Amino acid sequence: ASGVCLFAGVHFIVTGALLRREPVFLAFGVLCLLVAALFPLSAQWYQAIDVLEAVRVKRHQLMLACLIYPTLVWFIACYTDQPRSGRWVFGFAVPFAFLLFANFNSPLGFLYATITPESPLVLPWGEGINYFRATTTSTAWLYYASSAAVFLWALYRCWAARGKRHHGPVWPFATYVVIQFAAVILVALIDNWHLRSLYTTELVAPVLVVLMSIFLSREMHRRSAALETSLVSLRAEGARRHAAEEKLRHMAYHDYLTDLPNRRQLRDSLRRAMAQVRSSRRRAALL
Repeated sequence: ASGVCLFAGVHFIVTGALLRREPVFLAFGVLCLLVAALFPLSAQWYQAIDVLEAVRVKRHQLMLACLIYPTLVWFIACYTDQPRSGRWVFGFAVPFAFLLFANFNSPLGFLYATITPESPLVLPWGEGINYFRATTTSTAWLYYASSAAVFLWALYRCWAARGKRHHGPVWPFATYVVIQFAAVILVALIDNWHLRSLYTTELVAPVLVVLMSIFLSREMHRRSAALETSLVSLRAEGARRHAAEEKLRHMAYHDYLTDLPNRRQLRDSLRRAMAQVRSSRRRAALL
C-alpha cells in the first residue's frame, strides 16, 4: 500500500508541478506522499516492543496527521473548485498547527497522557500484534473535533459540487469521506472507551489513493484528447485560411475570365525587375 501511494504521489507531483501545472494534481501528489509515509509508522506501532518505541512512533504518526489534514483540505478545495480556497486551507491549518506545536512539547504527544502495554491483540486470521492501552489528553478533543470538521466540510463540498463538471465525479470521493469519517470515530472510541480493536484509519487511505488516481488519470486523458482535438482543428483552420489567402492572391493578379496575368502582376513584376537592375547596376529590356 505504501508503494502504491508513493508511486501515485511522485506521478501526480510531476504532472501537477512540471507538466500541467494544475494545483489539483500537485495537492493530490503531496497527499499521497504523506499517506505513503504513514503506513510504515503504522506497522512499527504494532511491532513496538516497549513504551518508549511506541511513544516515538505515535509522535511521528501525529505529526504526519497534522500535515495530512490541511493537505486534504487543499485537495478537496482544488477538486471541487472551492472559491477562495486559500482561506479555507488556512482556517483548517490553524488548529492542526497548534496541535503540531503541542506534539513537540508534550512527553507523549498531544493525543495521549499515558501509554501502557497489554496482551497482544489477536486478529481474525490468527496473527497476534502488540497492543497498547492509552488515555487521552485534553487536547485530544481538539484533534477529534478538527478531524470531524474536515470530513463534514468535505461532505458539504461534495454536495455543493454535485452535477457540476469539475476534475471528476464527486461520488467516489464522498464515499471515501464517509468511510474515513467512520474510521476516525472508531479511533476515538478505541482511545476513550478502551475498545480492543485495530486502528482502521490507515487501512482506508488506499481507497482514496486508488479511486482518485483512477478518476484523475481519466480526467487527464480526457483533457489530453480534447487538447489534441483542438490542435487538429487549429491546423485544419490554418490550412483553410492559407488556401483562401492563396486563392485571393491568385484572383488579385490574374484575369477572372481568362485566368491570365493581369496589369497588376505586370506592374509588380516590372517594379521588382527595376529594383534588381538598380541594385546590380545592370541593364534590362522589356519586350
